[in-house]
Amino acid sequence: MGAAAGAFADEASKRLRVALPGVIVSFNPEAQTATVQPLIRQVMIDGTTQNLPVLQDVPVAFPRGGGFVLTFPVSEGDECQLVFNDRCIDGWWFSGNPSEPLDYRIHDLSDATAQVGISSQPKVIPGFEMGAVALRKLDGSAYLKIDAAGVVRIGGTKLVVDCPIEYAGGITGTGDVVADGVSLEHHLTTGVQAGSSLSGEPEQ
Repeated sequence: MGAAAGAFADEASKRLRVALPGVIVSFNPEAQTATVQPLIRQVMIDGTTQNLPVLQDVPVAFPRGGGFVLTFPVSEGDECQLVFNDRCIDGWWFSGNPSEPLDYRIHDLSDATAQVGISSQPKVIPGFEMGAVALRKLDGSAYLKIDAAGVVRIGGTKLVVDCPIEYAGGITGTGDVVADGVSLEHHLTTGVQAGSSLSGEPEQ
């Protein structure tokens, strides 16, 4: 390879984008796209550096498949991994169908997608769970955990269930149970009689 060809290849490799860390500037929950600032600065020919441009309308990836999806809030300041696709993704992004590239750009900044979750050392997950799968708030104040023994633990300020509950194996615990305003511990019963007679319905 001649000197000119080598210089061209070196320049082309410097312009090739594959993946970079970034930080969320804003998030659009309707379109599920983000405005993202890449966090690796561009080194110029004269040795100075400058920020890469803020990227607009970057599709954000969420774990999804088989009719299920895991979503979570995306906020300003969240770190992410930017992946720069091989070819222009505009045709696919607008239609969801196989598409010819609408532009012949390669690994371009405008063809980025973002995967939220990567973190720098100042933002690592505190109290990382090594013995369980966990879905949790970063501060640990609410969680759902499944450990190696199969024990499921739920913690938080309140558990709200919006569907009927079926259970097997019984329920044990502490604290009162209230159904339709009737306390299991403190309700009064109507029609109480001595002997083997059955009492009436519980009162409030």
